[in-house]
Amino acid sequence: MKFITDFKKLDVLAHQAVTSALSTYQYHLPIFIDATAGNGYDTCFLAQLAGTQGIVLAFDIQQEAITNTYQRLISLHLEQQVTLIKSGHERLYAETLNFFQKNTHLVEFYHFNNQIDICSGVMFNLGFLPKSDKKIVTQPTTTIMALNNALNVLAPGGIITIHCYTGHLGGVEESEAVLYWSEQLSLNKWDITIYKQIFKQKNNEQLVLIKRKQL
Repeated sequence: MKFITDFKKLDVLAHQAVTSALSTYQYHLPIFIDATAGNGYDTCFLAQLAGTQGIVLAFDIQQEAITNTYQRLISLHLEQQVTLIKSGHERLYAETLNFFQKNTHLVEFYHFNNQIDICSGVMFNLGFLPKSDKKIVTQPTTTIMALNNALNVLAPGGIITIHCYTGHLGGVEESEAVLYWSEQLSLNKWDITIYKQIFKQKNNEQLVLIKRKQL
């Protein structure tokens, strides 16, 4: 486990980490998941990275977020490779499995049965939907459930990025829960890197990267 202080924007670091992980991906067609679609910035990044033949699944519980993400995708002509799922990310594994069960040709292409550990990257951007109701926020309990789901869909060499914020009600507790969760993971299977903005006086952020080792 590595703790790093870095002055780069954490979202830039997250994008760099996902891009880097794709270089070791074993399948021809990449699969990504945006576990918190929000206003669609990460979803669009993943769609561009996936290319026209790749797959992106994007989750959010708010219809406003689904709509905003879809509109952003259309504006960039990226909507074809993205499936938007209005659901809590704690159902990430079940909804991903359901997607592949509906697309049986993909099951044959990726050669899996019941274990869908084929995703190159899963991105989390926690907190609330910007310019929306700040009372609707991600919660520690469902976030940890979603992270455990994400571990089970990740391919060898794949990465999970978790961008945590502390400036909203419950943000500190959620960030601490994510950090504690990451500390329990086996270092035999996972590489863990944590970026912290330790010099930021308030509303500091942290980025947790969980990379599955290629054994």
